[in-house]
Formats: sequence, structure tokens, C-alpha cells
Amino acid sequence: MYSFIKIIFIFLLPYIAQATPIPTKNIEKVIHDSYTKKYPTIEIESIRVKQIGKTPRNFDTFKEQEIVLPKPALKRDKSTISVLYSTPKKDKKIYFKYQIKAKISIYKATNLIPRETPLTLENLHLEKIPFTNIISQPIGKDDLNRYSAKRAIKKNRIITILDIKKSLDIIKNQHVNATIVDEDLKITFQAKALQSGFIGDIIKIKRGKKKIFRAKIVSKNRVEVID
Repeated sequence: MYSFIKIIFIFLLPYIAQATPIPTKNIEKVIHDSYTKKYPTIEIESIRVKQIGKTPRNFDTFKEQEIVLPKPALKRDKSTISVLYSTPKKDKKIYFKYQIKAKISIYKATNLIPRETPLTLENLHLEKIPFTNIISQPIGKDDLNRYSAKRAIKKNRIITILDIKKSLDIIKNQHVNATIVDEDLKITFQAKALQSGFIGDIIKIKRGKKKIFRAKIVSKNRVEVID
């Protein structure tokens, strides 16, 4: 009886080896690190990984070479990831399905935000939502006060990088502090910007009713006259 069981075990051993799941610890780490790098405010609660297909025979002779998580997969809470294993004689790519359970903090429009309006905590609020599908990269804390609405943004819309553009440092018709430097002489006066622009741009400004200068924007509300 014992010999019969032993024979059956030896016969089934290759199939048992094939059915042995591959350890997924390294795969889970890649998934975790990839999502947290792309979404700094994400809070991952769990990661489930399931192998697709059978484990190759003699898998203990294979070495893990590369784990590949496609960038588009990071927009969803579930997708596939591939791992390349190899021996001196051959390579084998194995696929795994995964799903994460997570929450992410995002900014939403508190009310309708008109086009060109700077984005601040006055017109946005932070909200934590389940992570499922993300169409585009949500804005973060560092984007506040630096960007404006590219178009009118509806109330309660999640703000993404598709909705924003860099805020102008000086806006047309704004009053600015202008400086003229001539050797050791420095003159500062109030002027009106005749054009909008960013730091480094050359714009026209007007002093009084008639005098027009060309000036370089050096900071918000400040320009240096160049001619």
C-alpha cells in the first residue's frame, strides 16, 4: 500500500510543482511603490495579487529579472502586471492580476470657478474618496496659488492637471512697481501694465497718461524698465 502511494506521489509531483503559486511579495512592493509615487496622497489599505496560469516546472531554477507595471494601469484600482523569470537556457514571462483597495485625497471645486481664476483654498476643498479610476492626475497641495483655471470649472468637479494652467505673474491693467536703474541711480515708480506675462517676460507698461516703457517682469507686481 505504501509503495502504491509513493508511486502515485512521484507521478503527480510534476503537476503539484506546476500548481505551486509563485510568491508575490516583490510584486506587491512594486505595486505599492508605483502607486504611492504617482499619487502622494493615496492611502493603500490592501493589495491582492493572483497568478494567471501555471507555475513552470522546476521553478526553483528560475530567477526573477524584471517586474513590469504599465503606466496606464496606474489609472485604475485593478489591472495586470508581468514578471520576467529566467534560467541560463530560457526566459519565461508570467502575468498576475492585482487589485488595490485605497483612498486618495483630492481637491474639488467648492463653487463654479471662472476661467483664469487662481486656484486657492478659498475656491477648493480637500476630500478623501475611494480610489477606483483616475482619468487624469489630480492636483496637489503644491499646485495651489501657482495655477489658474484653464476653463470654467463646475462645482464639485475633481481638479486635475487638465483643468489648470500656470497663473500669470502680472495681468493686463494691473498696477505694478517699476524700477529704472542707471548706474548708481535707482528710480521706483507706479505704472500700469499694458500686457500680461510671466516672470522673465518683457511687457509694455505705462506711466501717467502718455509715457510708455518696455519692462521685464522680475516678480509678482514688480518690473524693471529696460528701455
